[in-house]
Amino acid sequence: MGIDIYAVLVDLKSAVAMKEKTGVDYDILYDENLAMTRNMGLIHKGAIPLKDIDLPQPATFLFDANGKVIWSYISTNYRIRPETMDLLVAAKKHFGS
Repeated sequence: MGIDIYAVLVDLKSAVAMKEKTGVDYDILYDENLAMTRNMGLIHKGAIPLKDIDLPQPATFLFDANGKVIWSYISTNYRIRPETMDLLVAAKKHFGS
C-alpha cells in the first residue's frame, strides 16, 4: 500500500521516551509549540481548567499523496483511539490492497 506512519507528540522528551519504550518502527515527531495542532484546529482550550492549559485533541488522519485528508478520527478522550481494522478498511478503500 505504500503508507508512511507518523506519531506526533507535544514535546521531544515524550517523543523520545515513547520511541524507546515501544520500539515502534515509525517516526515520532513533536509539536512543542502546538503549531501543527493549532493549524489543524485540534486545540482543546483550557483542557486543564485550574491552570488554563491548552492541549491537543487526540486525532488520527489518513492523507493521500497530495496531502489531502481522506479519513480522520478526532476524539476528546485521549484513551479512545480508532480500531486498527477501521484504519485498514479506510486505507484499502482509498489506496487499494
